[in-house]
Amino acid sequence: MNVLLTSAGRRVSLLKAFKDVTHQQNGRVFAGDVDSLAPALYFADQSLRLPRIDDSAYIPRPKAIVQNHHIN
Repeated sequence: MNVLLTSAGRRVSLLKAFKDVTHQQNGRVFAGDVDSLAPALYFADQSLRLPRIDDSAYIPRPKAIVQNHHIN
C-alpha cells in the first residue's frame, strides 16, 4: 500500500504514523508540497514538488503521481 500526502507542510507526526502502517505492508509514503522546504517532505520515503492549489496543473500532477507510483 502506497500513500500520498498532499500539502504535507509541517504534518510530520501524521506522516510518521502513515509510514509506520505502510512499511508494515511493504508500502511507501510520498509527500508533496508547493514549498520544497516543508518539514514533512524530509521524513517521507519520497518527496514531490506540487504546484499551487490554484494552478491549472494541480489536479493533473497528483493524478499522474498516483498512477506512476501505484498509490492506493
